[in-house]
Amino acid sequence: MRVVDLPLPRLQLGSPNLVLVGFMGVGKTTVGRRAADVLGMPFFDLDEEIEHGWGGSIDALFRAEGEQGFRRREAEMLESAALLSGAVMAVGGGAVLHRQVFARLGEASVVVPLECSWTELVRRLQPGRLERPLLRGGQGEWGALHRDREPLYRALGVAIDTTGKPPSQVAEEVVQRYQAQVKVPASPLQGWGTEVLVNAGALRDLGSLLARLLPQVERAIVISERRLEMQRRSLIEVLRLQGLTVRSIPIQGGEGSKTVRGLSSLWRRLADFEVDRGDVLVAAGGGALLDLVGFAAATYARGVPLVNVPTTILAMADAAVGGKVAVDLAGRKNAVGCFYPARLVICDPDLLGEKRQAVWVHGLSEIVKCGVLGSPLALNLMGRLSGRWTGGQLAFLIEQAVRIKLAYVAADPEDHGQRLALNLGHTYAHALEASSDYRLAHGPAVAIGLVAAARLGADLGLTAPELAPVLASALSRLGLPVTPPLDLSRTRIAEAWRGDKKRRAGRDRVVVPAAVGSGAHLVHELEPELAMNALWAGGRDGGVLP
Repeated sequence: MRVVDLPLPRLQLGSPNLVLVGFMGVGKTTVGRRAADVLGMPFFDLDEEIEHGWGGSIDALFRAEGEQGFRRREAEMLESAALLSGAVMAVGGGAVLHRQVFARLGEASVVVPLECSWTELVRRLQPGRLERPLLRGGQGEWGALHRDREPLYRALGVAIDTTGKPPSQVAEEVVQRYQAQVKVPASPLQGWGTEVLVNAGALRDLGSLLARLLPQVERAIVISERRLEMQRRSLIEVLRLQGLTVRSIPIQGGEGSKTVRGLSSLWRRLADFEVDRGDVLVAAGGGALLDLVGFAAATYARGVPLVNVPTTILAMADAAVGGKVAVDLAGRKNAVGCFYPARLVICDPDLLGEKRQAVWVHGLSEIVKCGVLGSPLALNLMGRLSGRWTGGQLAFLIEQAVRIKLAYVAADPEDHGQRLALNLGHTYAHALEASSDYRLAHGPAVAIGLVAAARLGADLGLTAPELAPVLASALSRLGLPVTPPLDLSRTRIAEAWRGDKKRRAGRDRVVVPAAVGSGAHLVHELEPELAMNALWAGGRDGGVLP
């Protein structure tokens, strides 16, 4: 067995965070929650996240590990926070002591200091009102602490005074400070020739972005799933408002259409419209449709510009970005394909075309995968949420996944090395899908594969043993399966595993997690029996195919 590290590449900056700093008692958490609600952004209290990871209170942590242990965990939490974009955060009063890592967080954030008068602070920090270990020394001791830290807070900008103000008023001032410093509309993420815009309502910017990226284009061919009538009308209207001539090709979509026959049929439709390289193909639908249209764009007329408008969470978080396009052949998923990145990707949660909860959650498995690779706090958030989320929450999660995927794509565009980390859970998933004759959907298959990969990594000593149960709990809470359905045989799964295109020279390769937020490991020449055992390490229970 041989192991290759696949570390997380440096992430590009996304939507700016809003970070509230200041001494204990100034109101960071209360104000932060209200500001996050107004902005439609997720909120993280980093002290609460430390407690969540530790499994107890800050007070208990101080007693067990002392201030030195707490500061170590605080620095690690700031490192995780610096990986995020588009979140509101309240940091501990001593966070500014970690100057280098706090500077990295500040690079991606609008930092707003909060303060209050000394008299008000004394009132708020009276015993019983706020439980913090550093308050035990009395007013004189924490007064000296305040004087020492105050210059560090002042260096971060003009503070907002919370004295005598209701939290709603302070939150309003914080939101105004943030909005004054944030560019509207947001700049797209970029990577390997692709620009990706992620936010609710992003479709409105499609026309202007297309005019900038492809100014010579006069005609757009919209290829969409037949069932997406509302999305198709909205898309055509935006393109026509930009002055483009629009032709429409509705197709069935789904994995059943992603075949050589389906590709040939699409080629003929493009020929009927006399499409050439001066046109643009706009693909609107789920991952299977984007794969099919992407391959048609790559091959017809030796390459026609492509725009992806994904309409499922799974496609927004994964299939639309990265340039892998393919069709299935002889029962093998994505057996024939190439690399052909879209020039533009519009990820707009308002365009989600599937309302059934069982299907709506499928794409969350890809976001969980990216959380394991590069966003511990996003993973924590998903472990605490369930049910339907707002467009802002979805946009946040999708943006984290896209930033992580773009980082790996930029580091390894054609999937020869570091980008293989994105296959985490997918070798299992593709085997499960094939062995079910594709009755098991991709998202649930990835969920099962993620847990199995974490178990396998733990068996090999490469992954923390606690990760598999954490993932199983989070995925189950989201409504995704974590063990294979009962009606799939081990023999069929093993046969499909051996047919996976990720093998090299007939030998197995599989990706397992590294420490959460630091990438993955690629394991070569693995014993297949070990991999199969990891699928059922939690028991041979399962369920019906979702």
